[in-house]
Amino acid sequence: VSDSTFSDISAVGLEEPFLFDSGYTFVQAINSLLNQGTPLTDIKGQVLLDAIYNVSFEGISGQVAFDNQGDRAASYYFSNVQPDTSRRLSTGTAVRLAGTYSAATGVVAMDMDMHWM
Repeated sequence: VSDSTFSDISAVGLEEPFLFDSGYTFVQAINSLLNQGTPLTDIKGQVLLDAIYNVSFEGISGQVAFDNQGDRAASYYFSNVQPDTSRRLSTGTAVRLAGTYSAATGVVAMDMDMHWM
């Protein structure tokens, strides 16, 4: 397996990045516990759950982190309806990505000026 294996992801379904990241979350949590000296036989139940809550990494589906309830910190995308300027004399509108918010990092990133209609 090399980097070129992942160069074309057009056949990847919507759920597959989340499935990969969920499995990797367990790998990260178990690895952390093993590095802390936790015996493999003790890695289960609340011990494993607490370790999962502390996992944070940049996954395929975006930033992976959890709140104190165990819910994944979500990312939000801001869309903006703007005049469509892609064609000359266009009178239509187009939806454009205006920005993002990551609850995992608390960062708001605006990609463009909002157009108020």
